[in-house]
Amino acid sequence: MSDLATKILDYARTLGRVATRDMVREYGSSANTLKATFSSLVEKGLLVRHGGGRSTWYALP
Repeated sequence: MSDLATKILDYARTLGRVATRDMVREYGSSANTLKATFSSLVEKGLLVRHGGGRSTWYALP
């Protein structure tokens, strides 16, 4: 698992939910890189996607 994926999961554990904009603000990561990482975490069953478009957020299952 990448360092970014670990940071995303830690953030979600701490605050209960995470969005792309949170990670851009916290770590300055590229939105495209984050979207790919979030998709990978959802496919692996480590996160659940809620909402859509700009209001998409993720939480632990």
